[in-house]
Amino acid sequence: MSVLALDLAAQCGWARYGKDMARPFYGSVRLKRPAGTVGEQMEKLRQLIADQHQIGPLTDIVYEAQHIAGNVDPQTVYSLIGMGAFCEWFAHRIGARCFMVDIGTWRKHFLGRGNFKATPTMTARAQAKQRSLDRCAEYGWYPTDDNAADALGVLDYYLSLPAIANLYPRPWRDAVLMAGART
Repeated sequence: MSVLALDLAAQCGWARYGKDMARPFYGSVRLKRPAGTVGEQMEKLRQLIADQHQIGPLTDIVYEAQHIAGNVDPQTVYSLIGMGAFCEWFAHRIGARCFMVDIGTWRKHFLGRGNFKATPTMTARAQAKQRSLDRCAEYGWYPTDDNAADALGVLDYYLSLPAIANLYPRPWRDAVLMAGART
């Protein structure tokens, strides 16, 4: 039983956790597509998920819902929607549960707030990305980029859902809680 969490983007963050693991494994992979096509991008996403499934069967795939701002070009919209649909298809194909989570929902759970406001020195997006990296460090995770950090946030949120929480213990939560009790 393993969960794969994805932060779907041109640089796709991923995080994997299973009952037999002491901590999640995570990383990111470049899915950038050649101009005007999504075929190569979908193949790279397929390979990522297939490789993770080959390591050990995936029972759950969870991904961040695609946020599409008004100024995004149609090709990017097509690509983002396609990646979400592909995750749904792959989960169906292997008999896994699939769950899509809104960015504000997992951020509120993992970061303490769902949205951030720009400051004179930092954009709202940059604040959220930095907070995600900082939160990961609190759990002893040191992802090389914010994409993997966001995937870890998506994973932690999913594992907190009542229907899922009993299936997958989160030892990192206990460690942070107990560290606070010792101070």
